[in-house]
Amino acid sequence: MAVQTQGVVAMEKMNIVTGPIGLPDLPGDVFTLIIEHLEAWDVVRCQMVSSAWSQAFSAPELLRILMKKYPHAQEAPQLISRTKLAASDEDSDLLWRTTFNQIACRYFHLTHGRPRTIEKHKTAAPELSLPHLFPVSCWDYHESQPGRRLHHLNAVEPRGRQEMGPGEQTYLFRHAFWSYEDGLLVFIPAKPFAFDYHPAAMPARSPPETVAIMMLDLKSQYGVEIPFDMKDRVVRNLRLKHHALIIEWAEKEYYHALNDSENVHRHFVTCYDIKPQLTFTSDTACRWSIAFRSEWKLHFLGLPLNAQDRFYSTHTKDHYAVYLWQPNRSMYTGDEEQPIECLLVWDIAQPRQYMPSLDPGRKDQPEDVRNGPHIVCRYDYRLLQHYGIRQQSSPSLIKFSLNSEQQTIAIYENVRISGQGYFDPAERLWCARTTTILFRGEGPHLQREWEINLPPYRGNCSMETSDVLEPEPWFLGIMDVVDEKAYVRFSLAESAFTSKDVQNSACLRIQALGIMATLDEATTKQIAHAGQEFASDLPLAMASTSSAYAVYFNEGPGYLFVANLGKGRSGKAMLVRSTSYSMTTQFCNGGSLHDLIFYTLFRDSTPIAEIFIWKMFTQLLEVLEGLHLERLTTHLDLVPQNVFLHWPDEDQAEQAKQTKREHHLPDFYLGDFGAAEKANDTFIQQDLRLLHSLLIAVCLGSSRELRRCMSLLPEPYSYLGGDEKILGSTPPTNAVRASVMPIARKKMAELEGKQQQPDYRFTKPSMKSEVKVAKRKSEFAGLGIDWPFFYARVDEKTSDIIEVENAPKFSFPEHAGKGYVRR
Repeated sequence: MAVQTQGVVAMEKMNIVTGPIGLPDLPGDVFTLIIEHLEAWDVVRCQMVSSAWSQAFSAPELLRILMKKYPHAQEAPQLISRTKLAASDEDSDLLWRTTFNQIACRYFHLTHGRPRTIEKHKTAAPELSLPHLFPVSCWDYHESQPGRRLHHLNAVEPRGRQEMGPGEQTYLFRHAFWSYEDGLLVFIPAKPFAFDYHPAAMPARSPPETVAIMMLDLKSQYGVEIPFDMKDRVVRNLRLKHHALIIEWAEKEYYHALNDSENVHRHFVTCYDIKPQLTFTSDTACRWSIAFRSEWKLHFLGLPLNAQDRFYSTHTKDHYAVYLWQPNRSMYTGDEEQPIECLLVWDIAQPRQYMPSLDPGRKDQPEDVRNGPHIVCRYDYRLLQHYGIRQQSSPSLIKFSLNSEQQTIAIYENVRISGQGYFDPAERLWCARTTTILFRGEGPHLQREWEINLPPYRGNCSMETSDVLEPEPWFLGIMDVVDEKAYVRFSLAESAFTSKDVQNSACLRIQALGIMATLDEATTKQIAHAGQEFASDLPLAMASTSSAYAVYFNEGPGYLFVANLGKGRSGKAMLVRSTSYSMTTQFCNGGSLHDLIFYTLFRDSTPIAEIFIWKMFTQLLEVLEGLHLERLTTHLDLVPQNVFLHWPDEDQAEQAKQTKREHHLPDFYLGDFGAAEKANDTFIQQDLRLLHSLLIAVCLGSSRELRRCMSLLPEPYSYLGGDEKILGSTPPTNAVRASVMPIARKKMAELEGKQQQPDYRFTKPSMKSEVKVAKRKSEFAGLGIDWPFFYARVDEKTSDIIEVENAPKFSFPEHAGKGYVRR
């Protein structure tokens, strides 16, 4: 015992700690060996143990060592440069700790498949056929698909003609009018935005009046407008790549007629440079600037806006390539009516302010065409045939790739291997064939097979997919996106199945630091399925809503059918609900004057009260005076069916009663301007004659004053044409109204309270504002909707659109009848 006590005293004299020691008390070299086995998020957790641990695991020297494990983090080079400019060592240490914690948080979520935040940015939906958007159509068939069909409910059974049930997804990617690169999101928002843009403030629908293209800095959440004027333009596609924004668009008005049924619209490409700001005031400011580079014609003649003429493109900072595929419309062809194909490569490195869209006659075109965008290589169908990449009527094209440094273009094709996986589609194999061609200079072309793995073609968005991570069963991979700088991969894939009865489910995987993590099913639906709907501005999961069918009219902002209102001489009227903001027409709850005449004169054999006629007379004169003013227009169809009555509701009636106004009389509206013409003397007199005829129909047993006022109007059948004296014998509409109004006010004051018109509000048609929905499409067959429409799936409670079917449907779609047959 004495020997042990003496040893402890000796150690104390040598300043050696005799008690238990913790991890931070270890020698520096031993401590470093231990922490090299920890990940960044483990170090952050260690900082929370105690004050001693926090001090030890926050040392800048230690953090510099750990940062070497994350060389691809975007903050690493910025941290080194900003540390040199730090005012003091304390500021530098704080900067290191703050940045390290950000990196630790990011890679923890990436490697564990847990999203930190999910932001939703509502974009304009091309499926609503907005007038400023017209996406390029995808292939109808593709060689990489089973049976060449593009649409599928699952990998076993093609879609065919069966209806898609709630919760079922198709594999087809819809065209996306957005693009992302380096923390920048370029998209067309759902409504016009201001510079104080915030994602949560965007609406759920897409008003098409004034729109713009927006660039959003996701780090600072600061959005700026791309200086691209969308007035009278139709955007076909946009893409942000290599800090160059490409917008492919067409003129709204056609340039010339291609044939009796098709018109050609001039197509152009506009390029903008997206450059980082050298200095910016704060972290909330936009770190990028936008500058116009150039504009050029996409096609020398132009393309029709239809689903048959297609073009697919790609670009780098210095070059732009576009592949054109058009049906052969020639009556004299020697190539068995094969489609017209062409591949063009442009040099777009040099900026140029000349805009060919503003110079149709090319009067101001620069003499040196090379001083700006110009074609450096053109491959017609003969050269494409020579290189073995002509698609003809059996397309297998799935991707383009440009290399400006090597001056080459690579064409990727994906073809399923015949005979493989005949009984089990999961065992099918595909052949990814790559053809690399020099677009400048001379040299051989290179064709390779089986060097990369590509998923099957799934629509236009698949043109931007990367090769899949590893060999997988055929049709399992859907799309891969790779951040080459950060070495992070996002992979959307299908779960494997073993039989026809098992439905596949999509799974989203993330690979970072060599670790593959799979997100849970709920998060996958929230993220991956957002693009499967209306560009993320509609409900995400169809399975979570009670859905039904509705009739969707593909005009303007889009309309959903509510009810039929009736037929007229020139057509029929339907009540619809707009899916967006639009001009609305008031619904008159009293029906038409024709209905009132039927209920009073014919059914009840009672005359219409004179006070009622005076109000109709004066209000219709006011309407005609407004139309005839400054010879604006004339109606020319003033019949009882086109005069509508609207009775005041209870609040309006009470307010009118307090102000001693007529509360028991309706207001009169004039509708149906289908026969309207620009005003002249003849047409103005015709409107007044029709008003006279209208009054005769309701003036049974009328007073002497009313007949005297009617005499101011021209006789209904007195004018047979060619008599200018009769035209000049009648005063204009404003003079007639000025003569009638004093008499009308006096008579209405006399009759007020003495002569009550029965309340015929029960004549109004049953008014239902709810959208007509049905579980089966056949329920719409008896409605007689003979106007081209689509079927849409809507939420039964809110009538929000879940999906609009791509193929147009017509009346009686479930059977052959009245000349309509569904193909």
